[in-house]
Amino acid sequence: MGDFNCSLLGPDNYDKTNLANLFRSCNLTILLLNTTHHTATADTLLDVMAVADPDRVVHHGQYPAPGLSRHDLIFCVYRLSIPKACPKFVSFRNYKYIDSDALLNNAWALPWNEVILAPTVDLMVNKFSSFVSSLCDQHAPLVTRRVTRRPAPWITDVIRNLQAQRDSAFRKAKRTKSPAD
Repeated sequence: MGDFNCSLLGPDNYDKTNLANLFRSCNLTILLLNTTHHTATADTLLDVMAVADPDRVVHHGQYPAPGLSRHDLIFCVYRLSIPKACPKFVSFRNYKYIDSDALLNNAWALPWNEVILAPTVDLMVNKFSSFVSSLCDQHAPLVTRRVTRRPAPWITDVIRNLQAQRDSAFRKAKRTKSPAD
């Protein structure tokens, strides 16, 4: 949509033909409008609306804006279908509820000397990793959840922190009933 500074009214000329060919080459259809630019001496069709699929146009048109502009305001209601997000499965470990005493007891019970006595560094790393993995599997098992709604990309950690501060202030104000809070 916009002012293309090329009148689509009147006889064919170089600019009108090139503009129409440009839209046609992009598989766009120009929606019909009345004159959209008005001066004291002429009315022209400078504002163009082009769409990829005219069947998706629910309604389009124009409104005069005499005190605002010499151009009419043009509008288009276009039916879009938003694809449904495919569910995604996320696996994670929840370390929040680990019983630290039980974890410590199980860690003490492991034969850590096997790590030190391994003949190569690679075997040491593999043994150590297997011990840590077994502790994680036992105390913070891998959980898989289905995520159907992705988090909004504009919600950053700063915004989350500000939201938490807002919610905390709101709870305090509700609790104290103080205008200062």
